[in-house]
Amino acid sequence: TEIIKRRLRKTGGMGFGEAIKNGESNHLLSESLVDFGIHRQMVSRFTSILRLADPTIEELVTILSYPHGVLSAYNQLLSQSKLAITVPDDAKLIIAQHAFETRSFARGMKRVVSRLIEDIVYAGVEGKVEITPGAVRSIIEHPENAEVNEPVRENVMTNSCDNDEPCSVFGS
Repeated sequence: TEIIKRRLRKTGGMGFGEAIKNGESNHLLSESLVDFGIHRQMVSRFTSILRLADPTIEELVTILSYPHGVLSAYNQLLSQSKLAITVPDDAKLIIAQHAFETRSFARGMKRVVSRLIEDIVYAGVEGKVEITPGAVRSIIEHPENAEVNEPVRENVMTNSCDNDEPCSVFGS
């Protein structure tokens, strides 16, 4: 807490919303890392130290949908098990909003998608699976309680997806 108090006295703020004057940013960021406990020799090896603005919800949806993003990585992994997931835009928006509200951003989105995929794999589903907004809400509202997700696991039903291909709809 002493580090935070000193930091607040020096600059009037901390974190992403901090106001830093031109020319002070690299010095203050380096000093913050040292104050946090990283050795000065280690900080001096960083060629660049950047402060990034928080991503918007739209940017988080883009990260989720990007060809090398969270969903693509999981689909590549699941393809070995003959499983492919699709997430409609409204479900992606719910995931991105949750990550934005909890300030967990990409890691938070990955955590939600991971929990959803875990439920699908344990349900023994194969083929193309569409994750519904209801399944996303269930995981977000009750992340710590596996029993709450039992009805979601049971609600895997055959339906038709794009191009009249048979697929499963996961969630309610």
